[in-house]
Amino acid sequence: MIPWVVAVAGFGAAGGIYAGMLRPAQQREQHAVAEVAEAKKALVEAKKDADAGKAAQAELDKKSEENKGLRDDLAKTVAEKADEQKVLDKLKKELGDGGEVKGEGAQITLTLVDKILFKSGAADLTPQGEEVLKKLGVVLNGMPDKMIEVSGHADNQAVESAIKELYPTNWELSTARATNVVRFLQDVAAVKARRLKVAGYGSTRPVASNKTPAGRAKNRRIEILLLPEKVKVVKGDFADEIAAAQPKAGAPTATRPKDADRLKAVAAAKAKAKPVPTKVAATTKKHR
Repeated sequence: MIPWVVAVAGFGAAGGIYAGMLRPAQQREQHAVAEVAEAKKALVEAKKDADAGKAAQAELDKKSEENKGLRDDLAKTVAEKADEQKVLDKLKKELGDGGEVKGEGAQITLTLVDKILFKSGAADLTPQGEEVLKKLGVVLNGMPDKMIEVSGHADNQAVESAIKELYPTNWELSTARATNVVRFLQDVAAVKARRLKVAGYGSTRPVASNKTPAGRAKNRRIEILLLPEKVKVVKGDFADEIAAAQPKAGAPTATRPKDADRLKAVAAAKAKAKPVPTKVAATTKKHR
């Protein structure tokens, strides 16, 4: 019995020794597993940080691009404003004391007093007016992206009897004056016809009181409105018709008759007209 007990005791001691040797190995394995898990967790966090970093960089790049666009737009606006101011300065220089220039946004309004362009109560351009329009035409030709509306305005006084045969009211007179300005800009200053527009407002749009001579003088005016061209004519959009309508270089242009010539023609036509005999109906008195 004793040897068997000793053997069992020996096996027990050996098992204890083995268990003692196994425990550190298990601990090391567990520790290694924990380290691997921690490393995976750290890798996931690092990936998240990297993705966050990439997102932050992308957002930063986007903001930088937006800021660049804003800077470019600002630089473009500043350049456009500088160009517009140069144009305004040129227009003011050419008009001198004979007109006024106002710029608001992309719109420019030129106001020319009638005494610079026309004689009192007439629609014919004066030599001084033609010189002003020649200089103005040079500036307008340097602004090909602008449409040009020329409008005539009058005071509320009746048209003088000397030209009443031609212009019965201020509607006709204001429109004739604006038309003569447009004709001159096209025929002499070589401004393209498709950029030009005529309007006559008579006395309906006063800028001052018609009760004083000074106010009426301000109301008798030609306004030239410069606007951005909204409709671009491209090849195929009536291009042939538009080109045919433009006066050819060196080609003679029709000359509008002067007021005096037109008045003579009216008087001559009246003189040639034969009086039409009229029948007088006989009347009888009835007596009751």
